[in-house]
Amino acid sequence: KNGALRPVIYVKDVFRDEENQIAGIVGAFLDITERQRAEDELRESEERYRDLYENAPNVYFSVTLDGIVRRCNRRAGELLGYAVEDLVGRPVKELYADTPQGREKAAQVLARFQAGEAVRDEELQMQTADGRTVWVSLTVGSVRDELGHVVESRSMVVDITERKRAEEALRRREADLQLALEAGRLGDWHWNIVTGEVTWSARCKALYGLPPDTEITYERFLAAVHPDDRERTAVALRRAVDTRADYEVEKRVVWPDGLVRWTASRGRVFCDAAGQPSRMSGVTMDITGRKQAEATREALLSLEAGLSEARTPVEAARTVFATADQLWDWDSGALDLYSPEEDRADSVLRVDVVGGQRREVLSALVSGEPSPRMRRALREGPELILRAPPIERPTDSVPFGDTARPSASIMCVPLRRKGQPIGVLSVQSYTPNAFTKHDLRTLQGLADHCGGALERIRAAAALRESEARYRELILHQAEGLGIVDLQERFTFANPAGEAIFGVPNGNLVGRTLREFTTDAQYARILAQTEKRRAGERSTYEMEIVRPDGEIRCLWVSAVPQSDAAGRFTGTLGLFMDITERKQAEAELLKLNQELDRRVRDRTAELEFKNEELARMNKLFIGRELRMVELKERIRVLEAEEVGAVKPTSTGKDIA
Repeated sequence: KNGALRPVIYVKDVFRDEENQIAGIVGAFLDITERQRAEDELRESEERYRDLYENAPNVYFSVTLDGIVRRCNRRAGELLGYAVEDLVGRPVKELYADTPQGREKAAQVLARFQAGEAVRDEELQMQTADGRTVWVSLTVGSVRDELGHVVESRSMVVDITERKRAEEALRRREADLQLALEAGRLGDWHWNIVTGEVTWSARCKALYGLPPDTEITYERFLAAVHPDDRERTAVALRRAVDTRADYEVEKRVVWPDGLVRWTASRGRVFCDAAGQPSRMSGVTMDITGRKQAEATREALLSLEAGLSEARTPVEAARTVFATADQLWDWDSGALDLYSPEEDRADSVLRVDVVGGQRREVLSALVSGEPSPRMRRALREGPELILRAPPIERPTDSVPFGDTARPSASIMCVPLRRKGQPIGVLSVQSYTPNAFTKHDLRTLQGLADHCGGALERIRAAAALRESEARYRELILHQAEGLGIVDLQERFTFANPAGEAIFGVPNGNLVGRTLREFTTDAQYARILAQTEKRRAGERSTYEMEIVRPDGEIRCLWVSAVPQSDAAGRFTGTLGLFMDITERKQAEAELLKLNQELDRRVRDRTAELEFKNEELARMNKLFIGRELRMVELKERIRVLEAEEVGAVKPTSTGKDIA
């Protein structure tokens, strides 16, 4: 009517006459405007939902009852790395992870789908085209026919790979944290500041000597803290909450059985959205070992300082017992020395609580045979004795102090010097289980230090005795002994040396050799000093001029002195006054010279007389020879006269 176009459906039919000839056409028009509008709307809706289906961020699958993919969206292909057409018609089991767990999960999901069960948020792994695995959350809905039979499933798959990775990373961090807590022997705790609820891990409870099922409250926590540390701990907690600062405290805790342990706790305050403290979390660790080590270190430093000043075994023993006060609560103790050569024990010091006060006491053993307990310590080493009440009087030791009250806890260790036992140290308590094996090892350390000190004391006593002996020898020897430095200044002189230089006792040290010598003599001394700088000993004579003007002659034997680095520091000289000897030598020289003169004169006189005697002897011999010759001739003449004697010869010609 109004000229608008409307869609219609035209239906016509031909009718014929009796002769089957077309007689006319009957037609009808059907207005399909509403139906076409409905179809257009349905088409638009289908396209819209198709677009949503294809471009949805999640994966959608339609799977037949026998497990074949009938349809899937584009996101399914993107997630699994397939083209959509390659997924359609593929058994869905092939898309699950190719692992025993993945195959089992696929079979379970398919069986539940076929049984008509709903599957919601099932987490499992699927496998991509390149073999990777991805984590997904699977929700499966069933499609039923008009009879209510399941004919296919429609599945929604959500990629949760990143979430699973984050969860795995979180689990690893938690595992690493737990490992760190266990490795560091840390117990973690949490305190809800608003509700007051306190949560401790089993490890944290163990640090307080509590079983894992113990219920923890703030009040119970404070009650477990040592009374001397309780207020300080509560103040530290309040300060951390009030200032939002970290909570840090080292404290002692008392276990239900009375054992005292040291712990260190650190915590941090967390605030709510309004900035108000809401909770605190932290860790606690046992630091008993560290505290014991610190106490032992401090005790050893104190012991070393005390032992370094000790000059007698009694002073050393007092120092050891004073150090024991820093480490333990104890009542009595003893230190005895042992002589293996004589198999004898000598009591050095014994202390005990008498009349409520610990004091030094006398022992029944002052010097004698070692007790059985002492022999065990000497032979077998440290011994920890813990006795349970009722305690009988021991038979393996010598009683001292309050003999009616036997000790319940005893530590007995050997004193050693260069690995050899030289005595025994014991520390005792009337309280049962007062000491541990760790305490025994600590006492052995103290004893080892004391053994070294006793050796030092013995060596120092021997050195003092030797020093006194040599000092006595030096101070009373007749020869002078002195030491001069690089400036030839006396730094030491014995009384004999001071007497030789003519000065009163104590007045030679500080004066130089130059004050007692002439220029020529001092130059000679310096020349000798140069030899000693080269490391040579030297012996020489020198003259000094005493303060009263008297000149004395000295014989000197000089030895170079050096420091630890080998540098020349001065001279040690032994000198003797040889003035009288030199004078005697001069007189003797004079007498020898006079004797030599007289000998020369007498020798000349004798030589002259000998010459005269020789001359006279020569004249006499000549005269005698002529007489012999004359007599021989007379004899010959007489013989010739009688004709009976032949001439004879004297064996040589006579002139």
